[in-house]
Amino acid sequence: MNAQIPMSHFGHWLFLIFILCVLSGCATVYNQATGRQETMLISTADEVRIGQKMAAEIEKKYKPDEDIFVQARLRAIGNVIAAVSDRKDLTYYFKVLKDKDVNAFTTPGGYVYVFRGLIDKTGSDSELASVVAHEIGHVAARHAAKKMEIDMGYNLLMSIVFSGKSNADTARYIDIGFNLIALGYSREDELFADKLGIRYLIKAGYDPYGMVSFMEKMEKMEKEEGGAPIYILSSHPYMSQRIEEARKEIARQKTQKALQEQAVNDKI
Repeated sequence: MNAQIPMSHFGHWLFLIFILCVLSGCATVYNQATGRQETMLISTADEVRIGQKMAAEIEKKYKPDEDIFVQARLRAIGNVIAAVSDRKDLTYYFKVLKDKDVNAFTTPGGYVYVFRGLIDKTGSDSELASVVAHEIGHVAARHAAKKMEIDMGYNLLMSIVFSGKSNADTARYIDIGFNLIALGYSREDELFADKLGIRYLIKAGYDPYGMVSFMEKMEKMEKEEGGAPIYILSSHPYMSQRIEEARKEIARQKTQKALQEQAVNDKI
């Protein structure tokens, strides 16, 4: 059962958000990925600065994989997906981390990390592209930035951006931000990232069913390990739900694309 928020408290929250926006100069912009006008507490430039600082700390904790061919494969696939994504106001970075965990994540600012354990589970470029497309979906929808805006607050975020605190304090704030992202997104955000990922896979020319086949692998892997949580599944919606929704979305988007192509042909 969800707790009900008293209207008086809700009004206070609205007032605080309004004051915060006035003081911080936040902007309301149209997000092409979500199709909505959204309030941004941090600018794209600030988001990139936060991502850069987080990336530096992440790569101290997790070493990049030494296999240059695996790194090149991820970058090539990532760049193709990024080129058709809804967000092109930043430069994307793709890196394989030398870790056996089956995991992938992104920071604010377009830094996409895939663990080697996940790479080794993919059987095709379309499967790997589906993971990358999902993560880029999070970037396009600003899910990581929004999560940090809500959970950390403007002052902590600006401490990361401008490093006004000591190096130890800045590192601690970055660690807080990374832990927030590592905890995962809401079920709605995860399903929406799948939806965007399917859109990008189709536009980039990859087989969107690569997302379904990879999810099925992860579901089987979880069952074989006796229900032990797999990192990439730990805070996500049930994989069966994601598979079902992905199949529906692929069918919907393929039908929409076919209708659009037919409309173009009819005009010729």
